[in-house]
Amino acid sequence: MIKNKLDLIKVKILILLLLFTNTCSLFAQKNYNYQHIVDLSQIWKDVHENFYNPQLLKEINFDSIYQVFIPLVAKVENKSEYHFLLQKFMANLQDGHTEVLYEKRWKQLPDQIDFLPSEFTWVNNKLFISAVDKGRITDIPIGSEILKIKGIRTHTFLQENIYPYISSNTLQDKKRKATDLLTWGHKDSTISMQIKTPDNTTKIITIPYCMRHQQLNFRRDLTGWKGSSIYRYRETDSYLVEKEDYKYYYFRFDNTFALSNSITDIVHDAASRPDSINSADYTILDLRYCTGGSELKADTLLMCFLDIDTLRTYKSLTRKNIAFYNAMGYGFKEYRDYYEGLKMDTLPESIIIKKNLPLFTKPLYILISEITYSAAEDLLITLKLHYPDRAILVGTPTGGSTGAPLVKFLSDGTLYRICTRAPLLPPALMNNGIIPDYYYEKIIKDYIEGTDEVFNYIKQLYKNESKQI
Repeated sequence: MIKNKLDLIKVKILILLLLFTNTCSLFAQKNYNYQHIVDLSQIWKDVHENFYNPQLLKEINFDSIYQVFIPLVAKVENKSEYHFLLQKFMANLQDGHTEVLYEKRWKQLPDQIDFLPSEFTWVNNKLFISAVDKGRITDIPIGSEILKIKGIRTHTFLQENIYPYISSNTLQDKKRKATDLLTWGHKDSTISMQIKTPDNTTKIITIPYCMRHQQLNFRRDLTGWKGSSIYRYRETDSYLVEKEDYKYYYFRFDNTFALSNSITDIVHDAASRPDSINSADYTILDLRYCTGGSELKADTLLMCFLDIDTLRTYKSLTRKNIAFYNAMGYGFKEYRDYYEGLKMDTLPESIIIKKNLPLFTKPLYILISEITYSAAEDLLITLKLHYPDRAILVGTPTGGSTGAPLVKFLSDGTLYRICTRAPLLPPALMNNGIIPDYYYEKIIKDYIEGTDEVFNYIKQLYKNESKQI
């Protein structure tokens, strides 16, 4: 009960303070949601102006998709969920270079994002546990096949819960990226899986998202089979392999096209060694784990295998936006494509002068896989388009994404990118990634034992080719 006038004043002040606090909270919340809408709108606008395929925007009705996502991003409060929504929005564009990048999200959301203490690898269309925390090897054996995730068959689970967040236009690329995205989750949550162990025992395991404290160095605490990424990525290798009846020179590039080391130094070193590349019977260029980087570095490497003075690359398509023509399209039919944002421009081939590079003339075999991507595919496109007889491709289809992405930032520092060009090529050249001349895929035994029988396979190809000459 209010006893006096002073108490009444105190009550009124308290009510006013509560009202003010709630109003400020609501105002802050509205500002927070408003910024979400601004970021989404920024992406939508940049896509409309720069994405290389305006016809696709019309086919999928990108404007309607944008309208669907406005209330979704406006009401979401969890920042991790907000980022996943943006990722899902961009995934509608079906392009590997058009996406919201999530690699550094763990730095932005330390209280929300965590990792599984495990790693996954596809082998012959089956998903396996290829690495796991050292303390869990007994109950989660390395090499176990994942039959179900959260009670749902693996392929179905990925189709429904992971693929919608992945920007890609090929299934092999989606599957590759899914193995990474599957390791991301909410801090302190868990995921259940039904697995079949190497001894054919079927059981259900529960794995927590608990590797946050290790951040991106968590793989140091993982033990994996020799086919896992713990052992797989070695950046650059270059050496001569001598057998009893033949010799081959081996180049290996794992994302090296993006690093600072000089391709020129690597190839000159290979040419100058006593056991040089020119003493080999043939050469193997391993691009199975090369995810891209600098197109110029890739072209520099390619020129070392071609007896040419200049290298021609390929033509490509990009958007053409001229404000005056856009305006004229309102009333003049000849400018209608500008007005509707459909006008395209053809970019000419790049012409690169070969200078101070060695020449390697031995037969060339190039190893490729679904991880072969971006600048590595640029190299292969130029090779297959202009010099198809120079090399034999061995492996599985590449990831199927190459372009010059426009990189932009959202208000919280999150990166996103938009593919601005597409190679102008015969459909057969890159309709579903670049198809190898000879299909070869490692089997589970190779991964577990760390063997790589593809080299014996190439030896046989070389012998068969030699007999025909």
